[in-house]
Order: sequence, then C-alpha cells, then structure tokens
Amino acid sequence: MFIKNNFLVISNYNNKIDWIPEYTSNYLIYNKSEDTKIPVNIDPKKIIKSKNVGYNFYDYFTFIIDNYDNLPENIIFAKGNVFPRHITEDYFRKIMNNAYFTTIEDYKTYKPKFPISFISSDGGFNEINNSWYLKHFETRYFNNYNDFLRFVYKNPFIPKYIRFAPGGNYIVPKNQILKLPKIVYENLKLLISYCQLPGETHIIERAIYTLWNSNFELNLGILKPFNINSTNVKKSNRNIFNEIFSHIAFKLINLLSKK
Repeated sequence: MFIKNNFLVISNYNNKIDWIPEYTSNYLIYNKSEDTKIPVNIDPKKIIKSKNVGYNFYDYFTFIIDNYDNLPENIIFAKGNVFPRHITEDYFRKIMNNAYFTTIEDYKTYKPKFPISFISSDGGFNEINNSWYLKHFETRYFNNYNDFLRFVYKNPFIPKYIRFAPGGNYIVPKNQILKLPKIVYENLKLLISYCQLPGETHIIERAIYTLWNSNFELNLGILKPFNINSTNVKKSNRNIFNEIFSHIAFKLINLLSKK
C-alpha cells in the first residue's frame, strides 16, 4: 500500500526511518540525528541536515518557509517515529491518503482523565488549558499558552480546553497552510530556535490546530519580522499569584480525578 499523492515531510531524530520508501518516493526528511548513517533504501538527495532545535515544528516551519510559493496540495507532517509512538502502522495506512485536514492520532491509544483531559466527539484529544508543561522546559518569550494566543491574535477566544494532536503529526492541505502569511511561519520558527527543547514548542504543539483552522484576526506584531533583541518580542511578565493559583488548581483537579 502506497501514499498516492500526499507529500511526506518527516522530522527525524534517531528514529528508524527505513519504512519511508516502502510507502512513497515523494518525501523529504529533515534529519536532526547525531548518527550520520543513512539507511540504504533512503535517497540521500531527499535528506536535509537540520539543527537539533525546536523539536519537529522547527522542521515543519522550515519546509513551509522554503516552499511557501510552491507547496504540494496536501502534506503529511510527521515525526520519524509516528508509529508506533503515536499511532499504529495499520491506522497510518487508513488515513495516509486523506486529502483533507487530518490529525494523525488514534483515540484508542489515549487514557484521558476528566477533567484534566477528554476525547471529543471527533475522536480528538483535548487537554485542560493551564500550561502545566512549561514547568519542565525553558521558556524565553512566553510563559503560558494564553499570552501566546493573545500575541498572535486580536481578541482570541481563550479556551478552557485545547484541542490538538499530541506529538504534532498532521495532514494539512496547502490552502490551510496559506491561511497564514509566510512571515508568521518565519516568526514562529524563530521563537523555537534557541535550544533543543524550548517550552514555546510545547505551546505551538497545542496552538497549531487553532492556527491552521481558526478565523481569528492576526495581530500586527506577528506580521512583522521579529527582532529578538528588541521589544518586538519579549517574554511575557509572570504573574506570581496566577502561577501559584494555576499550580494549586492543577493539583486539585488531578487529586479529584483519582477519586
């Protein structure tokens, strides 16, 4: 079984990727791996050495920026370990030829704990919006999801829960990518380029579903080239009270969910 028309973009970090040519010859691999050995069935002309920063979204944005005026009609954005890490190979085969926006996820693999997380009617993962993950990663520009959303959009809806595909694997039509100007992708890439595991990438992982699907009006700030050393982009101020309250609320919800 083969991928017929969709173009496959893979972000790889030390994964087993010899499966790719079994599915398609229409692919591009961004390789962050330390190991320079390439599987014999991989075309070396279809591998680009990538900086090991910004997780998979750094590579997705690189592809979009470099090909913005000549994008394929539908693109599969995936990590080298998309299966078995996020879905089964059988499930990938079922959806890989979708010619419409598709989250590459399988609700059967999730173990949601309401009210922390739940599965929506479309089989998609939803997580409470409290930016809990940023306690574990360095952040340089944004301390929470809501500040990021307000920076990107004018008066966005701030959700109690965030719909996204954990891991950031998607099939995306060209027209949805082009909803955002090229400068937006350039700025997003810059935000996550400062280290291997930036907290802002975890924010973008949760925001990308909204970025590709919402009709919110973009702020002027996201439409201007970022100057990281100026006030154009600066880290949002931490509100200690809000952080403490959010931490206590998360612990309480977690406790209640176990009862």
